[in-house]
Amino acid sequence: MSNEEYDKKLDQFTIELLDAYCASRSPHPGNSELGEPLAPDNKTTDDIADELGTIMPVSLQDIVVYLRDHGYRLTTAADGTLRWEIWRDMHYMM
Repeated sequence: MSNEEYDKKLDQFTIELLDAYCASRSPHPGNSELGEPLAPDNKTTDDIADELGTIMPVSLQDIVVYLRDHGYRLTTAADGTLRWEIWRDMHYMM
């Protein structure tokens, strides 16, 4: 396999991994498919990278570009730090 083929497969898996991560998350408040209200689950880019790192390391830049391309925005936490505004279907947690 050439380096170009390897990079393409890696890029494809990065997108697949981020798609799976965001499957129960939304950039907007609302309700889940079952009608349950989505709960805030705001995270930093590092938080997300740490969670994904148990499957495969994903660069911070790849996470930022993916989230921006999928409509996620930044929000300011109570302590003044920036986090990604993420709304999550917590029904999956039960």
